[in-house]
Amino acid sequence: VYHLYQRPGVEVLLPCLQVSLSDTRCSGIDWLYNKDASKTFTDVRDGEVQRSSPRAARLSLHTNCSLIINKITAEDAGRYICRYLEKSRDDTQVFLNILTSEQIHVPLFALLTDITYGEVTLSCSMFKHKGQCETRSLHWVDETGAELDGEGDGFKYEGQTNCVSYLTVKLQTEHSRRYTCQYVDRAGVKIEAHYSTVSSVSPTGDTGTIPGEDSNTHMTENAVNTEQVQRSEQTIKHDESRGQTGRETDIR
Repeated sequence: VYHLYQRPGVEVLLPCLQVSLSDTRCSGIDWLYNKDASKTFTDVRDGEVQRSSPRAARLSLHTNCSLIINKITAEDAGRYICRYLEKSRDDTQVFLNILTSEQIHVPLFALLTDITYGEVTLSCSMFKHKGQCETRSLHWVDETGAELDGEGDGFKYEGQTNCVSYLTVKLQTEHSRRYTCQYVDRAGVKIEAHYSTVSSVSPTGDTGTIPGEDSNTHMTENAVNTEQVQRSEQTIKHDESRGQTGRETDIR
C-alpha cells in the first residue's frame, strides 16, 4: 500500500508492482479508482485509457505500467488500484492525498480605511479517500515554526472541521508574515503549504500588493513534492528487484 501526498497542479506517478516483465504494452493492466467505498470507476482497461474517465485527457501509462496523472486537482484524490489480469489478490493500492489552500476573503473597505483592521482568512483542506481526517491533523505554524493555536498576535485559529482548517490573520504594513499549513499524522508532517501575506496599503497611503494578486500571497508547493516522480520510479525499481509487495509506503 502506498500513500502519496501532493499539491494541486503537479504531475504524479502511481506505482504498479504486479506487472509481468514480458507484458511491455501493459495489455493485462487495469487501473481502478474510487473516492469512497460506494462506487469504483475504471480509468484504464487492458492498458488503454478509458475515454469515459473524467481524467482521460490527463492520464497516461509509464513504460512500467505505472499510472501518470498530469496537473492533478482535488477531484483526483482517492484510492487507485493497479490490477493485473483481473487478479485482485495481487492488487497494488495507491492512496492519493491532495492538500489545497485558498484565501477566503479580503475586506477591501478595511484596507482603505485602517490597515490594522485588514484581515484575511486562510483555509487549508486535505482531500483523501473517504474524506475523513483525524482531529487536529491540520496544523498552522508561523515563520519560527511555532504552532498557532487559539488567538495571538495578528492571528486567530478558527478550528478544524473534518478535513478543513481555518486561520484568520491581520495584514500588516511593516513586514510580511509567513504562515504554513501542515498535514500531520502519527509519523509526523506529511505535506505542507506556505502562505505569505503583505498589506496592500503602505503607511503613506500608497497602494501596493493586494493578497491574491501576487504569487507571494498564495500557498506555494512544498519543495519535496517536485521529487515525487523520480522517487516513485526508484521505489518501483527497488521493489521489483526485491520482489516484495504489501508494504505501506509514503511517497512525498
